[in-house]
Amino acid sequence: MENGQERLFRQLLSTHRCGNCRHRFERNRFTIMAKHEKLWVVSAHCSACNKVQVFWVSLYRGIELAPQEL
Repeated sequence: MENGQERLFRQLLSTHRCGNCRHRFERNRFTIMAKHEKLWVVSAHCSACNKVQVFWVSLYRGIELAPQEL
């Protein structure tokens, strides 16, 4: 079950677009891979081209694409 924080993060992340095809991510296509006190690692699967992108979600700095080395 989704809690309030997860619901908010999914809503915020769904405003981002795929870097490959520019299709907007759907809320149900995110997976929370890790949670830490101030940082979440989230993967997003594009429903149009099936590319996977990883985001770092910081409670203080917002949403950033993870480095490609991961």
